[in-house]
Amino acid sequence: MDRQNSLPGTPAARTAQSGYSLLEMSIVLFIGAGFLLAMTMVMHTHLLQLRSQTMAQRYQSVLSAAQAYMDNFGPLLIQLPADCGAPLYRIDHPIRPPLSVSVGDCSLTLDHEGRRVRLANALQPQTQELKTLGLLDAQASSRLIMEHQTHVRLPQQSGGKDTNAPPELGVRVRRICQTSSCPGPIVLEALVYNLQPFLLSGGNWTLNRRDQVNLLFETLGNDAAMSEAGIQQGALITRRAEFRFSNPVRDMSGQGVAGIVAVRASTHATVGSAWVRRDGQSRISGSWDFATHDVKGVGRLGANAVEAKNLQLSGRAQVHEASAQMIDVNRLSVANLKLPQAVRGQACDPATGNLALDDGRSRLLTCDPVTLTWMLP
Repeated sequence: MDRQNSLPGTPAARTAQSGYSLLEMSIVLFIGAGFLLAMTMVMHTHLLQLRSQTMAQRYQSVLSAAQAYMDNFGPLLIQLPADCGAPLYRIDHPIRPPLSVSVGDCSLTLDHEGRRVRLANALQPQTQELKTLGLLDAQASSRLIMEHQTHVRLPQQSGGKDTNAPPELGVRVRRICQTSSCPGPIVLEALVYNLQPFLLSGGNWTLNRRDQVNLLFETLGNDAAMSEAGIQQGALITRRAEFRFSNPVRDMSGQGVAGIVAVRASTHATVGSAWVRRDGQSRISGSWDFATHDVKGVGRLGANAVEAKNLQLSGRAQVHEASAQMIDVNRLSVANLKLPQAVRGQACDPATGNLALDDGRSRLLTCDPVTLTWMLP
């Protein structure tokens, strides 16, 4: 090569310096790869979060069906033997079902739209049976979409081989005595739970398996409970440890298996859960305590009795019961109360009316049945 053409400023030298160096290209590629990796991790984390939320929706759908199941067939379910709701699932080795299950005492035949639907164990209905009864949408899925184990066995069957429980949600209904000794008031409680335990270790480091299960746990609300290894023998415990439930999935020692997430429906369930029914089909079977909070937007209130410390009427109030015997008030202040005008001490007839307003003073008068005159209450 001519030395003169290779000197700085010559055409050959300018050509050699016009492109990017290998080091510069490597830095650009490294930054781009890091950006793509970060975006992939963010999208993967978002996907895992959506998976937990979708799983929570499946819990809620099955739970609503279980609540409707108890509402519709509660009187029949209460009559079944209590051991029909005993745990039926165990890790590695199948459980021998209780005697009531084995002899068919837990089965129940129900009517639905002119058809007879037979449930093998009515206190532990399958989700497919709830669909057949029209309580769960035919397109609803109860399959587990979060990572889980596959070692839980179905109950032992005579002459059959060990079979894994399906990776889906199960339903368990229990009879609960509200008094220390039965017979007494009995309520039903439904528990919806995963038949195969969720994995709690390992997974994506940005949102590991425990984080996914915790997100599911939080989404399900105040009536959700979860089992942990070595804590209270694997019992299902709520977030604030306010409630404790028996774990329906057991190990060989009889303790509850970790990784079971359950949510309950009963007359004792809290109203703070996201899945509370809003369509009015679930009849209230106990008293509600609103803890001094307001109830707004009521169109029409039908009640046998109304007790209030401060009753304010801003619209029209009409007394339709002509034979009312007594109104006991210290002060009556309303905008529009349709009552006849009268004068205290004036004669009256209880057969035609026994309430009036004192002419000029707007005080409430009643017709005294003894003196037949208008008197203050």
